[in-house]
Amino acid sequence: YRVVYGIYSNGLNNSVLLNDVYDNLVGDTYGIFIYNSDYTMIDGNEASNNSEGIYLQNSFRSQLTNNTILNNSNCGVLLSDSGGNTLNKCSIWGNNKGLAVVNSNTNLIYDNYFNNTINTESDSSLNIWNTTLLLKSNIIFGPYTGGNVWANPDGTGLSQTQEDVNHNGISIFGYPINGENIDYLPLLLNYQPHTITSLPGQSLPPTDPDGDGLYEDLNGDGAYSFDDVVSFFDHVDWIRANEPIVAFDYSGNGDVGFEDIVGLYDRYPSGGT
Repeated sequence: YRVVYGIYSNGLNNSVLLNDVYDNLVGDTYGIFIYNSDYTMIDGNEASNNSEGIYLQNSFRSQLTNNTILNNSNCGVLLSDSGGNTLNKCSIWGNNKGLAVVNSNTNLIYDNYFNNTINTESDSSLNIWNTTLLLKSNIIFGPYTGGNVWANPDGTGLSQTQEDVNHNGISIFGYPINGENIDYLPLLLNYQPHTITSLPGQSLPPTDPDGDGLYEDLNGDGAYSFDDVVSFFDHVDWIRANEPIVAFDYSGNGDVGFEDIVGLYDRYPSGGT
């Protein structure tokens, strides 16, 4: 019986790991084992067919991003006695447990795609499972970044079954991990955007002149002018009720309101002057 490591880091700070580790299935096998090491960047790795894919023990303020963690027999990611780390943009699929947390607090876990027999197993540690709502493409190419994708192999996960009520790709229900550990902004796989329609009194629908995903040309004439700011001000309540929020959320706060009037005004070519 032996312990096998694909990559082992002990006491190394400010390290960067860019590797693939897989098919280590002898005894206790860790694809990547980070021990007593801080500020480690684990980016773009594949950790598959091990016992634990990525294991952090007594390690702090490290970044695990853009990793593919598949088919590990125990768990995809194990955090033990580790805090202040960030886990994001990782695909964690087909593991017995996706993420196990033991005596590890203040870790930020967001914008990951979980699809495992058991997605999370956590003790009473307290961690953060979503950012504030950001107008920024997420791991499944939806318009907003917030929490994580919560799927199950049998297709019954929250992210697979919930309706996109607000047409922004974010569930209106939180995903409880345990106790105070809650993902308040789970991502939805069935993002259903609204169709952009003409504002009252306009014959043409709004357009996005600069292609940034925000529709600044409210009157549909193909250009952004101060008339569009006035039109938005006059119809802000109608827009909130009838248009896709994401297309008119100039402030990036996940809603349409006064902040977006200011946001659109600040985008005016003259700089709001």
